[in-house]
Amino acid sequence: MRKLTLIFLFFLSSNSFAQNFFITSNFGLMGYGGDLEPKAISLSLPHSTYSFGLTYELSRHIFINSLYTRGMIEGNDAYTLKNRERNLKFKSKINEFSIGAEYDFLDLYNLPITPFVQANFSVFHFNPYLEEGVKTFYLKDYHTEGQGFLPNVPEYSLTQFAVPLGVGFKIAISENIKAGLLLSIRKTFTDYLDDCSANYVDSVSLHKFFKDPKQGDLATHLAYRKNLLNKDLYYSAAVYPGIISKRGDPTNNDNFFTLGLTLSIRLGKKYSEEMDFEKYNKVNVSCPKKNTFVVPKIKP
Repeated sequence: MRKLTLIFLFFLSSNSFAQNFFITSNFGLMGYGGDLEPKAISLSLPHSTYSFGLTYELSRHIFINSLYTRGMIEGNDAYTLKNRERNLKFKSKINEFSIGAEYDFLDLYNLPITPFVQANFSVFHFNPYLEEGVKTFYLKDYHTEGQGFLPNVPEYSLTQFAVPLGVGFKIAISENIKAGLLLSIRKTFTDYLDDCSANYVDSVSLHKFFKDPKQGDLATHLAYRKNLLNKDLYYSAAVYPGIISKRGDPTNNDNFFTLGLTLSIRLGKKYSEEMDFEKYNKVNVSCPKKNTFVVPKIKP
């Protein structure tokens, strides 16, 4: 493994190999859309995010990229009118690795700016949690909708696949440095980024599953939070619902997105064909000096 790493670093240090590689970084905001935020793109609860990785230039228009992204998403019913009385909230850190392709519509070697699109495939890890005071509760551990013990309600995995789709524009600062703005939406295949998907589980079933009364009480407290609302609101005296009561919308999966600035720096120097041609002509194809021949004078 060490030898392979050294070989890879050797090739990267070679200008002829490295000139098609860019170090890429993104800095911006990450947001969430799902059962606690009906808008697919919303900056009501944004968090900072960053990415870094490599981009390979296949041609002047097509690029292959590989990125690691880290950020956080958050949802809170208190920021929505539709589900405010449900009173759910969560946060989750996101760690994502992606690989995919970009397409520039215009040639940045001839023009200063171009729109571009991006399509990737990613694997990401999440873990929704709830903070109350100094305590943190990871919601998957409390089976808030009966995941894992109710019929047809399987447990969800904290590692999932996604399809990031992006659109943006780039500007050419130089032949070796590019900057831009990118909006990328992750189409996921899970409805549990927020630990909310379908129906409430009844409190009796939760207590039977946990057996420990204190754990059962805590799980009930995390699953149903209407009765924790401010007393001035209508639902302050809400009663824990039955198993058929709706908690979320299982017909739509959750998603998350990033919006931020991008910066790509070429690992090796690269010159355009025109620049190389001028350099070649100037150095190697200069006109030869005229030969002069002096006829010696012959004395009579």
